Amino acid sequence: MNKIYNKYTFTALLNLCLCIISYSQELPIKINGISIVSPPDSIIQNPFEEIKSLGANWTCIIPYRECKAPNFHIATEDVFSWWGLSITGIETSIQMAKKSGLKILLKPQLYLQNSWPGVINFKTEREWNEWEVEYTQFILTFLGLAIKHDVEIFCIGTEIKNSIAERQDYWVELIESMRHIYKGKIVYSANWDAYENVKFWNKLDYIGVSSYFPLSEDKNADVQILKESWMQIVRKLKRFSYRKGMKVLFTEYGYLSVDHTAYRHWEHEDNIYNLAINESAQANALDAFYSTWMKESIWAGGFLWKWYPDRKGHQGYFEKDYTPQGKKAEEVIKKWFAK
Repeated sequence: MNKIYNKYTFTALLNLCLCIISYSQELPIKINGISIVSPPDSIIQNPFEEIKSLGANWTCIIPYRECKAPNFHIATEDVFSWWGLSITGIETSIQMAKKSGLKILLKPQLYLQNSWPGVINFKTEREWNEWEVEYTQFILTFLGLAIKHDVEIFCIGTEIKNSIAERQDYWVELIESMRHIYKGKIVYSANWDAYENVKFWNKLDYIGVSSYFPLSEDKNADVQILKESWMQIVRKLKRFSYRKGMKVLFTEYGYLSVDHTAYRHWEHEDNIYNLAINESAQANALDAFYSTWMKESIWAGGFLWKWYPDRKGHQGYFEKDYTPQGKKAEEVIKKWFAK
């Protein structure tokens, strides 16, 4: 009798353990993050309370520094004189986010006027070395803030396509030197079409991707069509994630509130004034995004682009911008983050 009892007790406990393991695999805690735009003027009210109220548990703070062609020199100070891009502004933002109970991705980025960091390139070893000295100083400046304020994740670079392809030794050395002084997690943000070209993912903690995959040319694609478009991308990223033994973190994702929003976003930005406002298209795109990714165990989560602390856009087209503030998309985000 005892043997039978022990047998069934063991079986029941085993099944319970398997259920617990299965449940934890199906429902991992996602990084529900929102990227905040650094404001020109000092913040009066804590904007991270509003972000927290959406159900977010993380935020991304982005210190920009200008990188100017043709030599791609990196400015050591904010050339725009924005409070939010100053060291004081960045530190204050970190402290406010922490006070609101949010974890932080600190993501220093290079700003190239009318361009992007993927174009940075040099012909000679000397030129590369000179630029890398400047870039290292740029990164270490903000890494110091990450260390000082116990920032949880630090991004070493965003979409620096040619440097990543040609200067792997530099990046590996930079990461390894950071490991000695920074105890948080480290990520690189690859463009959606270039993550397979990064050869040092094993030195990092996540496969970081700027997730702007073109999905549908439709003016107002419905959720089901967009979910079907995602499936091939999901399968490809799954295979890549399994090969690397790492989770995928979308360091950036989002949609403009305009017609055709789920297609080539960079073209929409160039043509923004000719596009019609379409809040439904933005809401559908985000609903399909979360429907697809929230259930995937290889997806660590991501950071929505973007949120204005003063609810004012700096580009001059707030009603068409990526922000979901005051739009149909805001309710979609609340729904999914609550899950």
